[in-house]
Amino acid sequence: MARYSGIILHDQSQQILLDYFQEFLRPLLAAGWQTQNRPAFGLMPEQLPHHMTIVTSALPENMKDLIGTEQKLTVFRWGESDQAAAVAVRTSIFSMAKIPHITMAISPIGKPYHSNLIQNWQDLDEELELIGIIEEIG
Repeated sequence: MARYSGIILHDQSQQILLDYFQEFLRPLLAAGWQTQNRPAFGLMPEQLPHHMTIVTSALPENMKDLIGTEQKLTVFRWGESDQAAAVAVRTSIFSMAKIPHITMAISPIGKPYHSNLIQNWQDLDEELELIGIIEEIG
């Protein structure tokens, strides 16, 4: 059974995000934030940025044929709270998130889920194009 389904970023897209947002991330990392999640016991950590969540389960039947397909995401905002930092994305793929996003970093008290609660977003001067693959992650 899948824990979540999402658009998993290509390595090159992860690097694009890390390079572009290094100035945003530098003070957060200096304050003890991490670019790796802290999963439940027995699960492997994921290096952030990793994915845009579609659903927190297996894909619905009407989306199963999308598994393995390459998808484009457009980054257009940076968001930050005291628990998480993320980028907002536009894509043609449904997401259960109110604001589809990719978590960039989490604070010592944060979890990637806290990206869903970010309320302060700022538009970027330029949009970034990313590529990922739809997968179900068990």
